[in-house]
Amino acid sequence: MSMRNATGPPLKAGRRRLDPGAAQSITESGKTYPITPPAQAELACSFPRWSPEAVIAEAARNWNLLHPSRPFDPAGGSWTFACIVIEAWLRHAVSNYDMVCTPENRSELQKEIKRRARLAYPWLVNKEIDPRGSGNAGRQPIVRPFDWIGHYLAELSSHRSAAMVALRNAKRKNERQDIQTLEAEISEADRQMQTLYRMVMPDKHGERDVFILHERGDYCWAGNRLSPNHLEPLPITCRNCAARLYRTKRPVNVGGGIYYHVVSCRCSMVFEARKWSIARYADEDGELAKLPPTLRLSRTNNPDN
Repeated sequence: MSMRNATGPPLKAGRRRLDPGAAQSITESGKTYPITPPAQAELACSFPRWSPEAVIAEAARNWNLLHPSRPFDPAGGSWTFACIVIEAWLRHAVSNYDMVCTPENRSELQKEIKRRARLAYPWLVNKEIDPRGSGNAGRQPIVRPFDWIGHYLAELSSHRSAAMVALRNAKRKNERQDIQTLEAEISEADRQMQTLYRMVMPDKHGERDVFILHERGDYCWAGNRLSPNHLEPLPITCRNCAARLYRTKRPVNVGGGIYYHVVSCRCSMVFEARKWSIARYADEDGELAKLPPTLRLSRTNNPDN
C-alpha cells in the first residue's frame, strides 16, 4: 500500500529508506516536513597499549582466522608481510573503518589510520627495522647484578671456609705442598670477595652504579623486553663501540628488591643507582671513558670477574 492511496495513518519517517545524498521530505496532514539526512560518521580508532610482540601476535591471530590459506607466523614470518597483517588488523579490529568506508574515501581513511598508528606505535614508523629482531625485543639473558653478586659472595665464602678447615688439617700434618696451595686459594678468594664488595658498597656519593660488559653487539636491557618508546637517548657515546647510549625510562629490577635505571650501548650495560649518575663517567667530549670495576656477562649467563 503506497502513501498516496493509504487511508490509515501516514508512515513514519523512520520506516522509509533514505538516500543520504538526496534531499528528503515527508508530507503529513497536508504539511511538508524536511528530513535532514544523517551526517556521515567520523573515523574512530582505539589502539591498545601493547608491546610490539603482543600487537603482532594479535594481528596474526586475526589474519590466520580470516586467511587460513595464507597463514602468518608472528615469530618467524617476513617483516614485510607482518606490516601487511598489522595494517589489516588496524583497519578492521581497532577502528570503525568498515562502518565509514566508501569507495570515495577508502584511500584517505587508510592513510589516516596509518598516521594514527605511527603515533600510537612508534616502532611502525621505520618499516625497515623489525622490532622482533632488535636488541631491545629479542631474547636476552635475565641480568640482576645484585642477585649475582650475592650468589657469588656466598659461594666464595663457602669455598674459603672449606679451604680454611683444610689448611688447619694440612698444618697439623705438616703437608707443605698442600699448605701453599690452600693459602693461595684463600688469598684468591679474598681478592675476589673484595672486588665484589667494592662493586656494591656505596661510594663517596652514597651510591654505587654497576657496570657489566655483555659484548653482544647490540643493546641489552637485562632481559627486559622493551619497545623503543620505553627508552630515551642520552648525549653520551661509548668510546669502545662508538654507539650512543640509551636508558630505560623507568627503573627495572636489579635484584635484592632494588630498582635501577638501565643504560646500554652495544658492548656494556650500566645500572644507574641515581638517574644521570652515569654523567660523571663521561669526559668533556661526551664519551664514556672513566669506567669503575666491571663484571663480564659470558655466553653462559654467568658473570666473570
